[in-house]
Amino acid sequence: MRRFRIQYYFCLGCLFLAACGGSSSSSSWVAKVNDASITLDQFEKAINATTHLPGRKFTSAEKKTQFLNEMIREELLFQEALKNKRLLKSESVKRALAKAFLQAYMQEHATPPSDEECKAYFEGHRHQIEEVHAAHILIKPEKKNDEASLEKARKKAEDILSQLKKKNSPEYFKELAKKYSQDLANAQTGGDLGWFNRTRMVRPFSEAAFAIPEKGGLSGVVETQFGFHIIRLIDAKRGFAYFKEEVKSRLGFKKQRDLAQQFLQRLENEASIEIDHDQIQKVQIRKKALPSS
Repeated sequence: MRRFRIQYYFCLGCLFLAACGGSSSSSSWVAKVNDASITLDQFEKAINATTHLPGRKFTSAEKKTQFLNEMIREELLFQEALKNKRLLKSESVKRALAKAFLQAYMQEHATPPSDEECKAYFEGHRHQIEEVHAAHILIKPEKKNDEASLEKARKKAEDILSQLKKKNSPEYFKELAKKYSQDLANAQTGGDLGWFNRTRMVRPFSEAAFAIPEKGGLSGVVETQFGFHIIRLIDAKRGFAYFKEEVKSRLGFKKQRDLAQQFLQRLENEASIEIDHDQIQKVQIRKKALPSS
C-alpha cells in the first residue's frame, strides 16, 4: 500500500509538471495529447527523475516508449480531472493534489546546495554526522570519591594498557575485555560499543575515541564518571569527503523543506482564514472497531 501511495503521488506530481509546461511553444515535441504537447525537454526531465527507482532502466527505445505511454496516460487523466469539477472538490483528491503541487513547486524553485554550503553544514553538524566504531575496557573504582580506590583503579587500567601496547591486536583486546572489563553490557563481546557519534557518549570518552588517528589505535587511560577506560578504534567514518554526498542529499532536503515552509507561510499570510473553535469542540472522534480474530 505504501509503495502504491508513493507511485500515486509521483504520478500526480508528473501531472502538475506536465501541466505547467503543456502550453510550451517548443516545436520539439515527442507526443501530442488532444490540445496539449509533451515536449522533448519535459520527457527528458521526467524520465531522468525516475532512473534511481528500482527497475527503472531505459536502455532501449521500447523502454522509453513505455515511459512515454505512462506520461500520455497521466496527461489524459489530468485533462479529464480538469473537466470533472465534482471529483476535484472531493477531500481525498484535494489533499493528494495539494501534496503533489507542493512537491512540484519545491522541485521547480529549490536550488541544489553548493559545495561551500555543504562544507559549512558539515562543519556545523560534524558532531552528529561523523561516527567511530570502538571497543573499550572499563575499570571501576571500588568506592566513588575515594582517592585510594580511584588510584587503585587507575593503576589497574594503566597496567592493562601496558599489556595492550606490547601486543595490540583485536583478539588480544577482546580477551582482556572479557577478563577485566566491568562494563557488563559488552564485556563478553570484547567491549564492542558499536558505531556512535560525538553526542552519544560522555564528553571525555568521545573526545578520546575521536582523537585516535588510525584503525586499531589505542587511547590512553580515559577517566569519566563511570571509571577508567581504555579505548580501541575499530573503524571510523570521518571527514567531509566521506560524507559529501550524504550531506548534499540531507541539505538539499532541508532546503526544500524550508522553501515549503516559507511558501506555505506566505499563502497563509495572504489568505483570509477564519477558524470556529466552538465547532472544533463538537467534533466526535469515533473509535475504530478492532478486527475479530
